Formats: sequence, C-alpha cells, structure tokens
Amino acid sequence: MSTSKIKGIIVPIVTPLSESGELDSKSLKKLIDYFIKSGVHGIWASGTTGEFANLTLEQRFQSIEKTIKYANNKIPIIANIACAGTQDSIDFGKKVADLNPTGIACTPPFYYLNTQSEIIDHYQNISDELKSQLWVYNIPSTVKNVILPSTTLQLGMEKTVIGIKDSSGSLENIANLSISVNTNNVDMNIFIGSTFLTALTEGILVDGVIPGLGNLIPKTFVKAWENGLLQKKSEMQLLQNEMTKAVRIMNLGENGISCIKAGLYYLGILNSDQMTKPFKTLSQTEKQKIKSLISALST
Repeated sequence: MSTSKIKGIIVPIVTPLSESGELDSKSLKKLIDYFIKSGVHGIWASGTTGEFANLTLEQRFQSIEKTIKYANNKIPIIANIACAGTQDSIDFGKKVADLNPTGIACTPPFYYLNTQSEIIDHYQNISDELKSQLWVYNIPSTVKNVILPSTTLQLGMEKTVIGIKDSSGSLENIANLSISVNTNNVDMNIFIGSTFLTALTEGILVDGVIPGLGNLIPKTFVKAWENGLLQKKSEMQLLQNEMTKAVRIMNLGENGISCIKAGLYYLGILNSDQMTKPFKTLSQTEKQKIKSLISALST
C-alpha cells in the first residue's frame, strides 16, 4: 500500500451542534466550505477539537460521514476512530473504513497505562483488521500513554502506519522521529499540533501542522506555512502576530474549544456555540470579549 502523502495545514474540525445537542449538518457544511475556500490541505475529523470523547459513536460516525460527503474529494480527510480499547477501535474503525476516508487515525488505548510493546500490538491489530492508511495520534496529555519515537519508527518501517499527528509538545521527540524517518527512508507523514511552529515545519523536517485555531483562521495558517517554505521572514512575522491574536481568543474561557466555537458563531459559520456535555458554553461576558477580538482578526 503506497502512502498518501500530505503536506501543509490539516484542520482538526470542531463538531457543530444544535442547541439540543444534535449534529448541525448545515453548519458543518458551511465550515468545510470555509476551509476549502481558505486553501487548507486536509481535515482531521472527530479529533480532540471535535470533542470526540464526549460524542456517542453514532454522532461520531455521522460527523465523519458528512465531513467526507461535504468535502467531496476536494481535500483529504483523516478520521479518528480512537476508543478506549483495541477491539472497540477496530469495530468502530471498520464502519468508518467503509466510508473511504483518506486515512484513519487512532490514539493508543486510554485509561490503563500500556507498555510500548502493547501499543505496538494495538496498532498492528488495527492495521491488520482495517487494511487502511493508518495514522498514529500521539496526545499523552489526554490519553496518558506516550508513544516513543522508536515505537512510531518501528510501526512506520513495517508499514503498519503511514503517518503521525504528534501533540506531545516534545520538540526533542519530534526531532528524533523526523531524523530517524529521513535517515531510514521511511515513507511517513509527520504532522505536529503546535500553532507557533507553523512557519518552521521545513526546518524541523515535518510535513505540516494540525492546529485547533485553524478552525478560526485557516487562511492565516495556510499563508504562514507557505511563507515558511519560501523563508519570507517579514511575511512570516506578520502572520505570526495574527496567530498570537487568535491565541488570546482561546485563553478567554476554561475550555479552548468553547472559545473556538464562539468565534465561529460570531463569524456567522456556526448556528450555535453548543458544546458536548458536560462542557459549558462561555458566559455572556466572555462571548462579548471574543466578539471584539474576532472583529480584529484577518479571517
């Protein structure tokens, strides 16, 4: 199986909900159209920013299904199938695989701590069952299990996985993995979850970024990545300043996802800023602050 090579900005899409908590398909389509018009290079569906752990499996399936439908083969879709254990991930993954996403992502098992050997078995079992383009989703802050660079390298060398989203925040681990992948000529997509490294991906040998703030300012992230490749430092600085403004929005509430949803509501893209339970939406005071900051952004 040849690797689907992707470079650039993949947006980890939020899951738009109605005030009653159902999937808001109209808002989802508007959001995907917004991404495509902005020139993003892919969508990460049902991820952390998409509140996947609070959604029912049916809601997750619907959101992935409609994301693939609305994207209409214009950009790649990587669908996260992560469940707490290996078998549940396989069972859900089989349903998602039938939708033919570009790739399927999965975290390590969560709740229990696992050894690296057990994590390798986890991905090998999923790969054997799904026969899909599988991505590692390394996010130890929420999953608790850490995937070491040597583990990812082994999975890549044996072609169990073809990509990774690394949200560990460890530049040392990312650098070690990138160097090892290049040294061993492993065909693998390497993406990171860091906003402030968007313009520097070429220098650290990664293929791109998967930033939650890309929901709000996708065009800014695309331009930052493009100017980073061209080493246009003055443009990079201006775009970095724009991203810094957007980061302030995420710091206005207890939950950054609620801030992103409120921002998208004020941009007229979402019909509601409804969150999954038990998350709270922002207070009116917080929303007014976001509204004023949104008006100052270049979207």
